[in-house]
Amino acid sequence: MSVRGGCAIAVAVVMLMAGTVGWLFDNGYGPMVALRDRPLLTSDQARSRLDDLVRTTMAAITPSPTYCGFRYESDQYPAHWDREPSTLSDLESIVSLCTEVSLAKLPTLLDQVESAWHATVQGPVERDGPMGEAPVFPGSLSAATFDDCFLDLYSAETTPGRTAKVWFTVRAVKVRYQPTRDYKLPGPAPGTSAKVLSDDPYWSH
Repeated sequence: MSVRGGCAIAVAVVMLMAGTVGWLFDNGYGPMVALRDRPLLTSDQARSRLDDLVRTTMAAITPSPTYCGFRYESDQYPAHWDREPSTLSDLESIVSLCTEVSLAKLPTLLDQVESAWHATVQGPVERDGPMGEAPVFPGSLSAATFDDCFLDLYSAETTPGRTAKVWFTVRAVKVRYQPTRDYKLPGPAPGTSAKVLSDDPYWSH
């Protein structure tokens, strides 16, 4: 092989290696990100999907209770072994009811949400009864959608044997990471940020 031919091959190898390194470190991220961080949803797609699930849940609860607001929480995945920060996260929407729910009416609320979730996820909805000695947690629901979103409804007694507070969450996994502050705009749940539970002529009695 001539010197000229050897030089040409060497240059080609260097260019190939440079292109590979450029791909691996695309946008300033290292090889673990390029090889392992494969989001299922963008942040905008995830937010839209979660908002739809929140609206579905809220529409199922009739008569409509009062809500204490709505917030997002973005939980970034741990960094890779090479210390590169992950570009993936779980995005969760959290909605709390300001309306205090009587334990006598809680099964009705669970029935309504369970029916709506069953139609939405097109799969099983798990329902747990009283948990704890009081019982502290009088009832809960959980379900998962076909596109890897997870729904949970919780309740906890506020007045033993009489009333409970209720909240629900919807969560998407492997979302392209954005910090929580980027989701600061109001979501679909109306209401106030006050955390004082209110009396409702239907749900509280």
